[in-house]
Amino acid sequence: DTWRMVRADGTVHWYECSARILRDAQGKAERMVGVNVDIDAYKQLEARVAAQLQFQQVLIDTISIPIVYKDAQGRYLGFNRAYEATFGIRREDYLGKTVLDRDFIEPDQRQLFQDDVQMALQGSEAVHREVDLPYADGQMHHTLFWLHGFLRPDGTPGGAIGTFVDITDRKLAEQGLLR
Repeated sequence: DTWRMVRADGTVHWYECSARILRDAQGKAERMVGVNVDIDAYKQLEARVAAQLQFQQVLIDTISIPIVYKDAQGRYLGFNRAYEATFGIRREDYLGKTVLDRDFIEPDQRQLFQDDVQMALQGSEAVHREVDLPYADGQMHHTLFWLHGFLRPDGTPGGAIGTFVDITDRKLAEQGLLR
């Protein structure tokens, strides 16, 4: 078990505690042996990491363009609020899944995006394309899509970060000029 204990000097520390009851030959409890390990530094680090992750999510959520991030296997690790609103999804419904699980995207596009993830993870260049996607408003939107792979500190693929920018209005304006 994990416990917070007040030390003799008044400071509060976290401890991982375990104990065993030693019994005699008849099964009667003779004594208890226990170990308390001070894990306060670990708990402080855990709290700092949690605070950093919370800050990063708030930071990502304040960005007004859709952002998605994936692990080295192409599974969703998270989305920002703009992504959820743009595509009408809830992040908790897709965490741990891949683009192949996205039923509102056509199967051929799902495979194309999955291939893009693999390309981004294997290379140092970003994937960039124009693509039509169904938005939460029920309309197809013409978007610019970027996907950047990133490496872990040891140099192995760590995952990918993707962004979408809606250029539907620009495309319609271009088509109007061509007429």
